[in-house]
Amino acid sequence: GVNVVFLPDHEELVTITVFPVIYFGNILPEVAWSIQERVKADVEKYTGLIVEAVHVHVKGVITREESRK
Repeated sequence: GVNVVFLPDHEELVTITVFPVIYFGNILPEVAWSIQERVKADVEKYTGLIVEAVHVHVKGVITREESRK
């Protein structure tokens, strides 16, 4: 899921929280950093908003076999 919060004082500033499910075996800090960079860049590029922060809360870890079911 994704949660977007607009700051009350500045309508163009947003804080975004994402809740990804990660595959087992990936390095969590690297995945989180990649998500933060990509979300920030895409939101700013396509909406013109200024992203103040992107929070990543890993919701779960699954194996590749679980994803096939």
